[in-house]
Amino acid sequence: MSETTTLETDLLVIGGGFGGLYASIKAKENGVENVVIVDKGTVALTGKSRLAAGSTIFLHEGDDLEQWVQAIFRGQHGICDQDMVRAILEQSTERLREL
Repeated sequence: MSETTTLETDLLVIGGGFGGLYASIKAKENGVENVVIVDKGTVALTGKSRLAAGSTIFLHEGDDLEQWVQAIFRGQHGICDQDMVRAILEQSTERLREL
């Protein structure tokens, strides 16, 4: 027989990867008092975050944004939205600082 636990929360975040952790941090910074993260295992050690070995792409000062966009586009064999990749990379250094 499995045990059931009931929790009350202001925000339930499903997934403890990069996205879930970032969403939780931002929610707390914006006044959400009670945030609960649910993951299938240890937070930040399961799913895609673990497979990425904790690495992510971000721009360093002096990096050429368009060169990176084109490299990712080619690496994905053209199956990605260049505008979205550009927007993500434009914010990447700040997001890394926040994490």
